[in-house]
Amino acid sequence: MSIKGAGFTNQPATDWTNSINGSVLPETVGGISVNVNHQPVVVEYVSPTQVNVLLPSNVATGIADVDLFTPNGVLTSTVELDAIAPGLFTYPLNGQTYPASVFAAPTEIYVAPAGALPGYNSRPAAPGDVIELYATGCGLTNPPAPDGVLLTTFYQAANLAAFQVTIAGKAASVLFAGIVSPGLWQINVQIPAGLIGGNQPLVLSVNGIASQPNVTLACLGG
Repeated sequence: MSIKGAGFTNQPATDWTNSINGSVLPETVGGISVNVNHQPVVVEYVSPTQVNVLLPSNVATGIADVDLFTPNGVLTSTVELDAIAPGLFTYPLNGQTYPASVFAAPTEIYVAPAGALPGYNSRPAAPGDVIELYATGCGLTNPPAPDGVLLTTFYQAANLAAFQVTIAGKAASVLFAGIVSPGLWQINVQIPAGLIGGNQPLVLSVNGIASQPNVTLACLGG
């Protein structure tokens, strides 16, 4: 979850990289901490205008109190928490919003228009390709992923059938879904046939709940 505002800190942006004690993730970064329903949560990133936190699996759904403790004072607000609220990790490029996506390992090729990412290899996705999407808020795993620690293995979705991905309205086969890093879901999908080349709308749904709109995937026709 990202908390956005202004004046949170006078220090440059920083994250939990230098604050991890063994495998335990920090509840304070750069002098900033956050409570949700009076429960301390893991802080991933802080800047003067944004704080990212990792919500634990045991936090109750519904309207929750959020207390943000900063060197410049305490801010209080509320947030609605749902059991499932899928959100794709994305980036803007040339007026489009693309998913943070790579072709399935062992490649290091990004799914994007060819040459669009300076310093990185990229190409559009073709029918039959397997790509990796990254998301958060996709629900439970089986077994449950532990809270507040670095992960040493991945944790598969409790119900893979609950995941659907469409590209230009066509269903893509979901081959894998699971948590691979704290708060980070990986979803492997196979590109369907019959697509028109160009930027095509991509939607991830979990139990019928859709990810954010206006995400497009660079595709080759076929």
